[in-house]
Amino acid sequence: MVWLSKDFESERKWKLAQAKKVAFRASKGMLDHATRGEKKLKEEEQRLRKVALNISKDVKKFWMKIEKLVLYKHQMELDEKKKKALDKQLEFLLGQTERYSTMLAENLVTRTNLCNSIHCRVK
Repeated sequence: MVWLSKDFESERKWKLAQAKKVAFRASKGMLDHATRGEKKLKEEEQRLRKVALNISKDVKKFWMKIEKLVLYKHQMELDEKKKKALDKQLEFLLGQTERYSTMLAENLVTRTNLCNSIHCRVK
């Protein structure tokens, strides 16, 4: 009789332990099932973030290229303006030089004529 009561008691303890294990696993499974949905949502959000990051990088690259193009065009316009200013300055200097050369040539001609007329009188 003692043996049978101990056997029933140990079996009852074993069944309670098994019931606790089953209950724990069932609740864990339910939590896993609930968190699985949340995990899928987080993964989807991460994927969307990666896609958005790639798109933003591409947009940034595009605008950087556009900026380089605009700077290049602006530099070309500045170079063109500088070239025009330098050409104008060169034209001015050439005009001055031509005018001075003409004046010098006229002075030489008049002096030569003067010298020739003086030499002509001296002879």
